[in-house]
Amino acid sequence: MHFTTPTIILALLSAKALVLGSVIPDNSQTFILSGYCWNNSLTRHEHYPTEDDHNAGAISVCNMFLGGQKSKQINMYDQNLGHSDLTAYDKKAITWVYEMTLRDTTIKQDVDFDTCVDGFGRVLSEGKLGDAYCVVHGQETVLSKGGRWEKPMKYGTLRFDVRKKRGT
Repeated sequence: MHFTTPTIILALLSAKALVLGSVIPDNSQTFILSGYCWNNSLTRHEHYPTEDDHNAGAISVCNMFLGGQKSKQINMYDQNLGHSDLTAYDKKAITWVYEMTLRDTTIKQDVDFDTCVDGFGRVLSEGKLGDAYCVVHGQETVLSKGGRWEKPMKYGTLRFDVRKKRGT
């Protein structure tokens, strides 16, 4: 599985924050690193699952999609939409929606468990800092903000979408 990019960027972001923190006064409210998920009393608290919870939800949903099989043939008309009830970083309940769709072909494609889990993981690991994921200020905790990643297939494209369910 491929879940390492946020961790690498986290190390770079932490080093950048140390340098910037020594230049910017503590009372400055004008500077914000967009990759941070702020959680102090002066700013909003982000309501997103951690990277580990994002990945655990993907495993659960992929098990549901495949129905205990090693692989499954899907076509563009199949609705592979599932959700996982997680606990967000702020310790409140959050429902995370996972959707896998085959696009741009009418030919069925085989999808196995590893491809499913890896695809949802890549939404986070291949996404942009500040868009698909953020880092809790002052910590090394990566939070998933959701997003999209597409995997080219022999025929068509397999799209993975992850998002917060409205109202949670």
